[in-house]
Amino acid sequence: MTKNGLLTRLGKRSAFSLSHTILLLLVALTALVFGAFYAVGFDTPYVEDVTMVDPLLTDLLLGFVDVLLLVTVVVCGISLYREWRLRKSEAVATSAIAAKKIVMGVSAMGVLIMMLTFLLGSEEAVMVNGEAYTDSFWLKLTDMFINTAMVLILVAIAVAVYGGLGLNRRKKHEKV
Repeated sequence: MTKNGLLTRLGKRSAFSLSHTILLLLVALTALVFGAFYAVGFDTPYVEDVTMVDPLLTDLLLGFVDVLLLVTVVVCGISLYREWRLRKSEAVATSAIAAKKIVMGVSAMGVLIMMLTFLLGSEEAVMVNGEAYTDSFWLKLTDMFINTAMVLILVAIAVAVYGGLGLNRRKKHEKV
């Protein structure tokens, strides 16, 4: 297959179809990496302390997570740059919706949620491999990511329930 043929086929696909294919590939690759992590040498004892385990594919798993994080940050940065810099004016709207305001609002709320969850994060020491871990910055950062994820999941559930109830659509139909 030629390079042009592949690019032509990809160019003809809709954004939904392309993003759906990428999602399925990422899910399959994630399942493969995690499956290999648990299936291959997961119970290997740690050399210095045989009471602990040292999975063989830990480096593969951590590398995979690092690559996913890097790709996510790069794609997010590129899309934010394109949204903020390449739009001609704030008046540009998609389906009568000011896209720039939405992007800026969502970005600001994301940063605000992360700042709040970092400030409210716990500095309480945790036990890691039998030893107390007391680095307050990393403890607060870990709490920030966990709590931010929980807040965003709750927001997603609330928005899905609101959208499913059709309250917005009912108001429009009542006006007619």
